[in-house]
Amino acid sequence: MPNEKECVGSRLDLPQESAYKLATMKLVQKRSKKTGLSPGTLIHIGETRTDSVTVTRFNYAGTHCDEQVVTDMEALQPPADETVTWVNVGGVHKVEVLEGFGKCFGLHPLLLEDIANTDQRPKLDDYEGYLFLVMKMLTTSDRGDILVEQVSFVLGRNYVLSFQENGTDVFGAVRDRLKGGKG
Repeated sequence: MPNEKECVGSRLDLPQESAYKLATMKLVQKRSKKTGLSPGTLIHIGETRTDSVTVTRFNYAGTHCDEQVVTDMEALQPPADETVTWVNVGGVHKVEVLEGFGKCFGLHPLLLEDIANTDQRPKLDDYEGYLFLVMKMLTTSDRGDILVEQVSFVLGRNYVLSFQENGTDVFGAVRDRLKGGKG
């Protein structure tokens, strides 16, 4: 039982050694799963998820828009010159899906690493041939809580790739405009 000198307010003063151990434990807990791995190693960092990843492709040409759910990453091809292609990915926790995008669109390994790490800060990177944008999207839950989700974009010559951490449907209005021929 602590005496009066050891208690301050409602907290217990820890001896110097115990405080050091506590601080060290916090540092160890914050270490990344990537510690010791080479840059560009693809590991998902974020909330552990088991749900499936959804990949939807939209081909837009003037007033016509085709929508296709992609189930085979091997079938995903870069866009044709006469169309603009938007591929929306709901969920970034399956690294094999991200690897497929890397191969198909020639994406830099560090860019893929940034998509898989949902603790990224908002940023804009200029790669040769495309731009990469990471941002945080704020939405509200049914109870009114504010939810934060990472969304990453790759903007190429005639394509847009969007990667949503949770896959919440926030692009419904954009899809409706494309399907309605309003661009």
